[in-house]
Amino acid sequence: PIPSAERYNCAGLYGPTCQTVNPRWRHNLRINYETPFNVLFSAQWRFIGSVKLDNNTANPELLASVYGSSFVYDAFDARLPNMSYLDLSAIWDVTRQISIRAGVNNVLDKDPPLVSSLIAATGAPNTYPTYDLMGRQLFIAFTAKL
Repeated sequence: PIPSAERYNCAGLYGPTCQTVNPRWRHNLRINYETPFNVLFSAQWRFIGSVKLDNNTANPELLASVYGSSFVYDAFDARLPNMSYLDLSAIWDVTRQISIRAGVNNVLDKDPPLVSSLIAATGAPNTYPTYDLMGRQLFIAFTAKL
């Protein structure tokens, strides 16, 4: 806020005033397992905690211009749930010069939570880019060193 305005905290909130998703907790957890055959397996859990709409709080500083200057409770966009994504990958060092990588991001193909376009206004399709917008993605690549 501007220096003369009251302060507010966007932890656990999202919306027009807070402008993005600000969960109280989010993390990435990666577990790797390397085999004796030069293969590295990896699993990653990406977690984004739930958030509530900033305009639905009691703080008058968080009232959005989208709704005018008065409080309007928005039941549809009131809360975005916890989101968890699972990513799996493997790297095989075929030789000292050649390695192959493959994997799947968002294995369970979780869709992002939808919000009103009046709130999201991020250019994304009714959601925030904090979430996985592409769905399940497969990849494969190799590296060759000279």
